[in-house]
Amino acid sequence: MKKAILTSSLALALGVTGVAGSNQAQASENTQEVKVNFDQLAELAKSNDASLNQSPVHAGAYDYKFVKDGYTFEFKSDGIYWTWEYNYTGGADTVVNKTVTPAYVAPKAAATVQAPVATQSYSAPVSKPAVQQTYKAPTAQTSYANTRTSGIVLGNGNTAGSTGSYAAQEMARRTGVSASTWEMIIARESNGQVNAYNPSGASGLFQTMPGWGSTATVSDQINAATKAYNAQGLSAWGF
Repeated sequence: MKKAILTSSLALALGVTGVAGSNQAQASENTQEVKVNFDQLAELAKSNDASLNQSPVHAGAYDYKFVKDGYTFEFKSDGIYWTWEYNYTGGADTVVNKTVTPAYVAPKAAATVQAPVATQSYSAPVSKPAVQQTYKAPTAQTSYANTRTSGIVLGNGNTAGSTGSYAAQEMARRTGVSASTWEMIIARESNGQVNAYNPSGASGLFQTMPGWGSTATVSDQINAATKAYNAQGLSAWGF
């Protein structure tokens, strides 16, 4: 007597047709050609559909290997256990290998036997991490022909230094504010260090922000301080 095999929900979803079965002695007599919808099978694999782990593509042993959209897919079964995987290999869509073995009704496995979960060997391309950029002011010129030693010494020992004293005199000439006031500002803000840098972004003798201009050289720092003064006066430094 012939025995019919009920197709699984996965087989019905894939449009598998012509799967028939019998006991082992009549397997070859009752087996028909198996047709598989490879496009839909590929979509199920790429979406990691749970049905692929719950039941094989169809009854019986099979080995399907094909390329779609640059991915190589392979689905195997020995009639009892089944596996599937896919990898990105490139290349045109083509059926690389298609082997269909007559359907065979395997002895019913014990209820505690569970098909192994298929592993996916596909890995998404690793994106490059964002490069963190750290700003460092270029080394500025530190010696001038008309420099002099600063006479301002703050309570913490800070001074404007020789370069700061020069910058203070130039600021006095440009703004009309006394050089001693500018020396005090420089001593407080940078201790006369041309390359002084604050994590807030302020830099240079006057600790001006980037919006006021470059601080690459002492001349640039004086120009940036002049812009800040013209816009906000001494309040730019808290006076």
